Amino acid sequence: MNDKIYSKKNHSISKTEKCENTFSLTINFFELTFEIDTLKLVDVFGFLPLVKAIETNINLPSYIRGDYCIRLRNNDIKKDEIYSYNKVAYTNGSEFQNSKIYYDFEKKLICIGEIDFVYNAIMVNDNIVCILDENGILRCLYILIDRFE
Repeated sequence: MNDKIYSKKNHSISKTEKCENTFSLTINFFELTFEIDTLKLVDVFGFLPLVKAIETNINLPSYIRGDYCIRLRNNDIKKDEIYSYNKVAYTNGSEFQNSKIYYDFEKKLICIGEIDFVYNAIMVNDNIVCILDENGILRCLYILIDRFE
């Protein structure tokens, strides 16, 4: 796995995993990549400007290691295609399109979603922690950055 880098120059997070048999869901211009067969989240990357984000002290919640498998409304997903997260994922009203973004340069953390929501935290790899509600719906996404440059 490559380092997860946030580029201040082009306001984006690097792709770290080289994955085959995947599809992506977008939140604006930011991508979440999933395995097509298992629906497991494997990477997050893309354009994520922190200009309007909230700089704050972020405390990563306690988590277990495991997988986050997305629940889809539409199972007509094709390999290497990109879809809108809110149109394809089962969200139960918790949509990420207008979610707040938080960052902590000192701790090298970015948080998208409901920062105070702590129910079920799963670390899916060294760079991603997902916070799920009681129905398994993604409510918050923490991205652990190796470095800002």
